Parts: sequence; C-alpha cells; structure tokens
Amino acid sequence: MRKDMTALQWLAPSMARDGLIKNDAWIPRACEAAVGLFSDSRLHLPATLLAALNPYAIDYIRQAPALVVTAAWGARLIYRKERLRVAHRFIAASGHGPRLNELMKAYALAPPLRALSGRALRHDHWGVLKALSGITPTALAQSIPKVPEDQRRWLDDIARWRMYMWQHSGDVERFFPWAAANLHGSRARRNLGEVADFAGNNRVSFNTRWNFEQAKAASDRWHAEIARRSFGAAAMAADWRVAVDYAPLPSHLEVEGFAFHALQTREDIYIEGQTMHHCVRTYAGRVVQGLSRLYSVRQAGARVATLELWPAGNSGSSVTRYALMQLKGPCNARPGAAVAIAVAAFLVKINESVRARSGAPVVANAPRAAADPRLIEARQRIHGACLARRDGRGADTPPPAADDC
Repeated sequence: MRKDMTALQWLAPSMARDGLIKNDAWIPRACEAAVGLFSDSRLHLPATLLAALNPYAIDYIRQAPALVVTAAWGARLIYRKERLRVAHRFIAASGHGPRLNELMKAYALAPPLRALSGRALRHDHWGVLKALSGITPTALAQSIPKVPEDQRRWLDDIARWRMYMWQHSGDVERFFPWAAANLHGSRARRNLGEVADFAGNNRVSFNTRWNFEQAKAASDRWHAEIARRSFGAAAMAADWRVAVDYAPLPSHLEVEGFAFHALQTREDIYIEGQTMHHCVRTYAGRVVQGLSRLYSVRQAGARVATLELWPAGNSGSSVTRYALMQLKGPCNARPGAAVAIAVAAFLVKINESVRARSGAPVVANAPRAAADPRLIEARQRIHGACLARRDGRGADTPPPAADDC
C-alpha cells in the first residue's frame, strides 16, 4: 500500500470485486472512525477492513477495540486470500447481530477486555490478550487500569513478564494472574525483571498472595543470598572456563568512553555477579544455551553495569537483531545516564555490524549517536522518561556503592 493512500482507498477495489462491500455512503465514515481509535498505525488496515464489512461493525469496534487485534492476528492483509479469511470469519461471527459479549466469545476474548482503549493496543498484543482471557472475569476487570496510557504500560509490562518467565522457567502462564493484578506503577516496571527472575527460580516458594512490594522484598532477599554464596561446586564443572562463542557479536568494544567486555565463561559470569552484588550468575546456563548474551560495562577499568542481550526476530528480515533485556548497576541499581547513553550507542553499533556482515545494505552517512533516533528509542527502553533526570546539582545521579547494598 502506498503511503499516500488511505487503507480504504487501497482495500475498496479488491473488496468490491470480492463482493464484500458496495458503494455505500456509510463506509468511508465508519472506516475513518475505526482508524481514529488506534494509535498503532499497523492496526489501521485491519480496522478499516472490519469496519467496512457491515454497518454495525464500527459499533462493535468502538465498544471493544481489542477485537481488531484478535481478528487480524497472524494475517498478512496485503494478500487477498488472507483478507478474505479474516473478513469471512468476522462476517460469520457478527452477521446475525449478536451481543458484544457473544462476538468477543467467538474470538475467545474475555468480556472485561472491552475496557481496553484502542490507544493502548498494539498489533502484537494478541498473545497478551489471549493470556488475559484465561483469568477469571472478576479478577481481570479489577486488574485493568482506567487510563489508556496506563493500560499501554500495563500490557507492555505483562508482555515483558511473560518473556522473562519463559526465559527463567519455560512456563509463561505460571503466576500470570498474579502479574496481571500486581504489575502497576513505575516501581513494578523498574523491578519487573528481578521479581520475574525470583519467581521463575522459586516456583514453589513464590506466594501469590503477596502484593508487589512483598514479592520485591522476597526477591531482594533471594538475590542477596545468591550474591553471598561462594562459587562452591560450580567452579568444579568441566565447562567452568570454556568460552562461549558470541559471534557475530564482539568480545570487546569501546563506546562513548565505556568498555564492553563479553562474559563468555561461567567463571566470568560468576565473578561479575560477585563483584557487582547481583544474581547474574544464575544466567550462566542461558548463555551456554545461546538464549542470552552478557556484557560487563566498565569505565577506567571499574565495573559500572552489567547488560543482557537477547537475539530478537527482525520483522521482514533474516538478519538477527539483538535487543536489550536488562541493564543493572551494582546491587541491581539503575545506572547513570552516561552509562545508558553508551549502552544505546553500543546496541546501534553491534546491530549495524551484524547487518553489515550479513551483506544486507547499511545506510550510509548515518547520523551521529547523539542524534540517532534509534539511540533515542534505545535510551527510552533503558531508562524511560527518567533518562534525562538530573539531581539538584545538575549531575547524573550515580549508582550506589557496593558498601551501601
């Protein structure tokens, strides 16, 4: 679809030929209203398709925008066959004018999800919506935030929780109702990875009656115990000093005044955790399996942070892209802004290097790191809106010293 065309202009000829629509005056208005409900432009095409199918579709979409995400999930709507499949299913489900709850049931959506605003939804939220639909309706209704912006953050946090739980335990649904009810607010967002790490490694002792503050306290105690343990029998393992091949990632790279050292052996990882007073040692098995990559971030030889990367799918490309999953300072503290900026630049450099090695085209004359929009996005992922926050003296707030832990 050309950028200068609306979704309806592009869809209408094909839909008319397939007998899905006629030249009805209500269609443009309904499609425009449907598109206006969503902030994610990738939902504009499916919203247009569904809204044009019958005069009542826009009423359903207004009342439950999540229907658009679910109805179009997995469909590549640039292809006629896929459009027909999505359209015919929606026509069959809504053609006899069912009540909204009945239509949502046809798509396996829990009725409380009608409360989600279109501005909070993204095209890839289907997995989260499906998981949420497995929670009892009363509990789910009480868990959904009221404000669209809070809903977006909540959905994203739940998605992150599911990823962490899969990584830590392979069981993404375990403790999911607890997460849905308790992942609210900036504190939960900042400490989500640590609590998921604790839950995934302590499935028997994790108490679902805890609120987030109680779970965080238990997590802190567990992480502290992990940090205090000696290497013990782990140091006797045959692969204690066997280096994991990080290719195509570098083993060492200097960016923005910081050095990034790959933690490629179990010994390296254990020493990093002991020195930094956090639980990165529990990630050694994930590194060996190729599920994550760990780097020690150092300045003038001193360790200032530890970061974890995951290989991530790159939509529309066979080239692997690496995404930041965690960035922790001493005692799991948030590193300063200078570290975050360097990490953002590091992410851009390694992904450009991987792309260049693959033979894929690289944009020439790329902007400097400070102005690169990809850096801005990466910085926001690392530190959110607090990245530029300064203390009263105008200096970056440093992480706590190890003695303060």
